[in-house]
Amino acid sequence: MPVRDESIDPRDDRIREARRFALRTDVRVRLDASGPEARLQSRDVSAAGLFVEANILLQAGSKLWCTFELPDGAQIETQARVVRVQDDAGEAGMGIEFVGLAPTTRARLQHLGATLASIAR
Repeated sequence: MPVRDESIDPRDDRIREARRFALRTDVRVRLDASGPEARLQSRDVSAAGLFVEANILLQAGSKLWCTFELPDGAQIETQARVVRVQDDAGEAGMGIEFVGLAPTTRARLQHLGATLASIAR
């Protein structure tokens, strides 16, 4: 059962400050909670968002739902918004910021990033 985060604080306009870590995982993206989904691939993840590789790009500011799985099998489902669009040859994709992610889920992502960083040393 996915962890679903629906509590959104519209005043939450923080710039991504979390440490990114490489994580290639399938990301299912929908424009609304029950709409059709596109399957994309993440390049990296942080406690604040992720970057997905995509050939079809949404505009910055677009709101969406995304669902992805962590290495331990936990599924994360949250509302999000596109904050950066990259359209370079061979490097097209979108930076997606999680919106209203529950503190426990954010802490889980921070812990995973710290664990992966310690393994890489």
